[in-house]
Amino acid sequence: MKQNQLIVKTIMVAALFVGGVNTANAQFGKLKGLADKAKKAVQDKAKQTVDGAKNNATTTATQKSSANESQTQAGQPDQGTQDYIKKLQTQYDDANSGDFDQKSDGSYWIWLSSGYGTRVTAQEQQLLGKWYPKEKKLWFSSESFTIADDGKVYDSKGEWRAIIQDKRIVTCAAEELLLDVHDKWIDVRVGQKVIGQVTSDGRVMLGGDAYAAAASIDMRALAFCCFGVQYTKEELLALCAKREKAVTDQQQFEQDNAELAEFTGRVTRMAVRENVEKNGMKGDMDSRDWYIYEETNNLNRGCHWVTMDGIRVVGWNPENNKLLDRDYNWLGTFSGGVLYDRWGVKYGSVQNNVIKNRHGQVVGKLVHGDFTGTYLASKGKFYNWKLTDASGKQVGLLATNASPNLAAVWAFCMFAKK
Repeated sequence: MKQNQLIVKTIMVAALFVGGVNTANAQFGKLKGLADKAKKAVQDKAKQTVDGAKNNATTTATQKSSANESQTQAGQPDQGTQDYIKKLQTQYDDANSGDFDQKSDGSYWIWLSSGYGTRVTAQEQQLLGKWYPKEKKLWFSSESFTIADDGKVYDSKGEWRAIIQDKRIVTCAAEELLLDVHDKWIDVRVGQKVIGQVTSDGRVMLGGDAYAAAASIDMRALAFCCFGVQYTKEELLALCAKREKAVTDQQQFEQDNAELAEFTGRVTRMAVRENVEKNGMKGDMDSRDWYIYEETNNLNRGCHWVTMDGIRVVGWNPENNKLLDRDYNWLGTFSGGVLYDRWGVKYGSVQNNVIKNRHGQVVGKLVHGDFTGTYLASKGKFYNWKLTDASGKQVGLLATNASPNLAAVWAFCMFAKK
């Protein structure tokens, strides 16, 4: 506004100087028109300046937006996306990759394993070695080996340390390992003794230990790493013996547990009246079976008990001569060496150490002596009687501080039915 007033005043002063007051009055109308035009010119100029600033700001913003859009289209995500991608990359770097994934340096890792093909988890010290398939290079225990095309193995100093051939490996200790090559595995021998195996999917058995690696590792290179670098022949043979013992022990453990389960199940069935009366135990007497029968003044619920491996199989009440199963169900009566069932039918007898069936036929005998158990919990324990069949073959052992007749008649007449 002040600028407009200054323009008008300047024009008026000029007019006064040109023609005096009258002339000025005569020209004032024209001058006022000029002043209005000047004022409008100034306003237009100011408006252009403001509009220009707005347009420049809009253009700049549009250009920045276009630049950002151009960057995104060119594969350059915004900062937030970049940060998220970086976070994902950190989660999936070598330290967090799968056990058998190829690492960023092109290597595959060989792990000490807790089982056949399974790495010991969360134990970085169990890393055994690394295999670089492109360079045919092995890293093991801070030393690296390179396998040349002719099979010669050089250490990091370039010295020739071993050789890998189709049927053998000469180790770093200058000893020979023989290879029996199959389609998907290689057996490694010391002389005629197979001391380990390498498979095409990267698994190794060595003594009592197992190693696991990526499937792409060369079998001979893996055999050299696990067998040819760290062990002598004597150590490999010792590991082989360790493995064989471990296998034998495991087989024995499984066999013992299977036998124990079978034995326990059979003894349990022998102690149930339903099975006794259905003759469910026929033919199941075993020479390794052992019975314990004791008579004490402290009766267990009124009974003396015959047990097998701690399981009560039959009880006898001396007050009424009744026989009971483990659940105190009435089986029959035993008196004077003669056994009767619940209905009074004679089952058999034991007299003068001779066992007879219901028909009076001799089916077994009691033999007094010193005998040693050989089976499960009876191993190394002593028994003072043994049960034999009619031919004299042992069908059980018995330890008792009283007459052995109860155990004998029960075993033969109630269960063997011979």
